[in-house]
Amino acid sequence: MRGARGYRLALVLLVAASVAVVVAYGRTWTTTTVIDPGLPTVVVELTGGDLDPAGAALGLVGLAGVAGLVATRRTGRMVTGAALSMAGVAVLALALRFALTWSTASGSGGTLTSLVAQRSGATTLGVTTASPWWVLAAVGGAGMAAAGLLAVAVGGTWTTLGRRYEAGGASAQARGAWERLDEGEDPTLDDPAGRGGGA
Repeated sequence: MRGARGYRLALVLLVAASVAVVVAYGRTWTTTTVIDPGLPTVVVELTGGDLDPAGAALGLVGLAGVAGLVATRRTGRMVTGAALSMAGVAVLALALRFALTWSTASGSGGTLTSLVAQRSGATTLGVTTASPWWVLAAVGGAGMAAAGLLAVAVGGTWTTLGRRYEAGGASAQARGAWERLDEGEDPTLDDPAGRGGGA
């Protein structure tokens, strides 16, 4: 996974995983039918972002990490990769916590009960069902973590944005011409030092 192949793989994996997390947290994770005696039946739908705003924010962190991997070099890529790995693991953990606790009185279940009560104004709950969108979030979190680990492991071998513009390229030559103009030289004349072309 060194070189251009690993670089492209990490970027594609990170984009796909981050988008998956953002999409998953924007979807409905639970639907609760509230039945309160004497009141109309109310249906409360909660998204993953409602139940856990941190998870939704971590998906955006993953998208920001794409720019971080493109713009940074060895040390910067290692730091960015480590941060992405931790963010991905956190998303995975949050999604799994939801799967394990949404139907209980603790964890996501406690948050669910509180939010449904706030939105419905009811004191008793009816039937709650969960959708499988948390699975997509978990997969996206794992993908983010994998992309981050790849960046930490071999990111130092990837090409960098700045190398195209280092000395010796056309851009460096153009800067040299501007610098000579600033010094009062005419770059269109023969250069006795051998730096320029002919008239």
